[in-house]
This record gives sequence, C-alpha cells and structure tokens, in this order.
Amino acid sequence: MSGGGRRGRPPLSQNQGLTRSATRNTLRRSQDGVADLAPTGAKGDADTSSNWKSAIESFQDVFQRAINDLQKSLQKLEDELGKSIEFHAKRIDDLFDKMAAKETQHEDLCARISALESLVTTKDSEINKLERMSRRNNLRIVGVAVTTGEDCEEFVKTKVLPLFNGGDNGFVIERCHRDGRGTPGRPPHILVRFLSYKDKLFLLKNRRTALQEQTAICLSS
Repeated sequence: MSGGGRRGRPPLSQNQGLTRSATRNTLRRSQDGVADLAPTGAKGDADTSSNWKSAIESFQDVFQRAINDLQKSLQKLEDELGKSIEFHAKRIDDLFDKMAAKETQHEDLCARISALESLVTTKDSEINKLERMSRRNNLRIVGVAVTTGEDCEEFVKTKVLPLFNGGDNGFVIERCHRDGRGTPGRPPHILVRFLSYKDKLFLLKNRRTALQEQTAICLSS
C-alpha cells in the first residue's frame, strides 16, 4: 500500500463506486421531492378548507330553504285553519239563529195550540148546550106499534094529545118521526118536537093521569 492512500479502507471497485454514486443521487432526488411536496401540501390544505367552507355554506343554504318552505307551509296551514274556523263559526252562528227562530216559532205554536184548545173547550160546551137545547122540546112516545103507511104526526095529534084534557090544547108540533129501527118486540120510539117547551112540560106533568088506561103507551123526555 502507498502512504498517500486512505488507511484501513481497501480501494473501491468500479461497481461499488457506481453504487455509491447512485445512492447519493437517489437521496438528493428524495430531498428535492420533499422540498417540492411541501408547497403542494399547503395548497391541498387550503383547498380542503375551501371545500369545507363551500359545503357548510351549501348546507346552510339548503337548511335555510327548508326552514323557509316549512314556514310557508305552516303559514298556509294557519291561513286554511283560520278560514275553516271562520267558516264553521259562521255556520254555528247561523244554526244558533235558526234555533232561536225555531224556539220562537215553537212558542208561537204552543200559544196557538193553547188558544185552540181553549176555543175547542168553549165550543164543546156551547155544542153540548145547543144539543141540550135542541132536545129540550123533544118528547118520546114509547110502546106504539109500527103500522104500514103510518103518519106519526097524525097519530100523535089524533090518538095521544086528545087524551090530555080531551083536546089538543093548541099544541104545535115542529117535527115528528120514528127514532131508529127498534128491536124485535120493541118498536122504535116516536120522537116529537114541540114548538114550545111548555107544551112538553105540560104533557110530562099530566102523563100519569092522561095515560093511566094506556098500558102500552108512555111518555119520556
């Protein structure tokens, strides 16, 4: 070995020298690549931040639009509900008015019915009175057999009235006829209507004496 060479290290072969040179070049390129990536990484962070900001703004915009749509829907629902309440309130008011009118009509009808009932009672009393008055002058002759072609009025005038004091005493007969059809063994009564109640009263008072010999004939009011 020469004294000017490096002590303790054997001389490199040609291949070893090339390997070391390649290693140094690789390290140098790696360092240069790291230096080049540093600016690229900062830019990526900025882009990411910008993307997040854009996404947040987009979300806020979508959220705000959703809130606006919800508020519009709520306002529309509130308006429709208000209209519905107003409509039904008007219907309720109309129903109350109609019910009040029906109550008034009912009270009026009740008053009219009460008046009609009172009138009917009065008329019924008057009718009964008139009926009694119409029968007041009537007299029934019972027990006279029915004959063919008979004339009831003529029979009373000639066969019954002469029994009272021997004459007709001026009796005036308004109507005289058989009353109904009678039953087997019981001929229908002869109904006599006198003009004067006094005539009927006279006949009733004197019937016992006048008809004491007439076992088949009697007078009744």
